Amino acid sequence: MRALLVLILLGGTSFALVSAQESNRRTVWSGTVGQRQEQVVDQFLVARPSISPTGRFIAYRRFQPPSSRDEDVLLVYDVGSNAQLNRLPADARNREFMRDVGLPVFPEWHVANQKYRGRNDTPGAPIETLRSAAVWATDTDFVFLAGRGGSADSDASLAIHHVHVRGGGQHPVLRSQTIDTSKLIAAPLLYARDIKVLDCAGSVCQAQIEWVPTQGLRAPSLHVTF
Repeated sequence: MRALLVLILLGGTSFALVSAQESNRRTVWSGTVGQRQEQVVDQFLVARPSISPTGRFIAYRRFQPPSSRDEDVLLVYDVGSNAQLNRLPADARNREFMRDVGLPVFPEWHVANQKYRGRNDTPGAPIETLRSAAVWATDTDFVFLAGRGGSADSDASLAIHHVHVRGGGQHPVLRSQTIDTSKLIAAPLLYARDIKVLDCAGSVCQAQIEWVPTQGLRAPSLHVTF
């Protein structure tokens, strides 16, 4: 059975080295590789990894070194597929062989253009930032938050997104709904501290969002149906 082993290299951070391995054992998630006689078949860098309930998929932010000015890109890796199906074509990877792994999920520009980076190079392109980690509702569905700009920006926006992953190199299916933040406590940027998926059956999901508190204030929670 194919297994994916997550190795957290820097304690207390959201940076991880992921190794896909062949094993006849059940899928195991661990912080160390240990002495197992297994063959490493893939290896790459991720940020804020989130693993589906059975371990079939892993959703993560494309790893960015401190000096990078690239925008946030959310990617998905299918443990049940081979390394080639978990990568865009070679001409899209810009020699970033340890970072350019997985299929783009968001922003949609990266999905449509099949590129890991480059939207920053377009003048006036709206830059999105991920405002939460991916939270799995089922083994094939997860939700996350993303936003554009800050509270003082005229084009600021915040939305919750639902992703259905299909595996086998197929593009994930994304649907989105804007969140009205006018009744929430003003903050430069709204980030979710926790998202609880209450229900996600068919085309309707319900989630409870707990915001990261603004200094000196208590940020409210928000119930969203989308």
